[in-house]
Amino acid sequence: MKKIIILSICLIIGFSQAQAQKLSGGIKGGLNLSNLSGDTNDALSETDSRLGFHAGFFLNYQIIEKWSLQPELTYSQKGRTASLFIQTFNKTAEFKQEASYLDFPVLLNFSPTENFFISVGPQLSILISDDFNDFDRGFRVAPKKQDFSAIFRLGYSLNKVNLSLSYQLGLSESVEPIILDGTNNVDAIKSSPLYNNDFKNSVLQLSVSYRLFGE
Repeated sequence: MKKIIILSICLIIGFSQAQAQKLSGGIKGGLNLSNLSGDTNDALSETDSRLGFHAGFFLNYQIIEKWSLQPELTYSQKGRTASLFIQTFNKTAEFKQEASYLDFPVLLNFSPTENFFISVGPQLSILISDDFNDFDRGFRVAPKKQDFSAIFRLGYSLNKVNLSLSYQLGLSESVEPIILDGTNNVDAIKSSPLYNNDFKNSVLQLSVSYRLFGE
C-alpha cells in the first residue's frame, strides 16, 4: 500500500513538473496607433489616429511542438480625434474620442521556425475610462462597456525577448449614441449618419515582451 501511495505521489510530481516546463510568462508593452473604422466616417470631415501605449502580462502554454496558447492581460489606450463641418453654423467642430481598456486576448501561436511566430485569436476588451469631448447636436457618442476584436500578429523571438507587430480588427460596434435630455426632433436625429454609426476600434500595435519564467 505504501509503495502505491509513494508511486502515485511521484507520478503526480512528475506530471506537475512536466506541465510546468511547458508554461512560461512575462511582461509586455509598446505603442498603439488607433482609430475608429467604419462607413460612417464618410460623414466626417477629417479623422486623426491616436498614438497611445499598452502594457501588461502574458502566459504561454506549449501545446505541442511549434504550437502554443497565449492568454494576455493588458492596459491599452485607443481612440482618435475627428472633425465635422456643420453647415448650419458654417464651421468645423473638432471632438475627441479616446478610451482606455483592459484587453483580454487568447491567442494561438504557431512557430514555423525557431525565431518567427504567427498568432491569431479573439479579444475581449473592458472599458475602464474614456474622454469623449463631443459637441452638442442633440445627442452624444459614448464608448460601449465591452468590445470584441480579432488579433493578427507577426513576431520575432530572440532568447527571452519577443518583438511583434499586431493588428486588432474590431468585430463589434465600439460606440453608441445617447440622446440628450430635452432634445427636440428626435426622429430627425435618429436618421442622421453619425447617430447610426458603425464605428469599430482599429489598432496597430508594436510590442516588446520579456519572458520572466519558463522556456
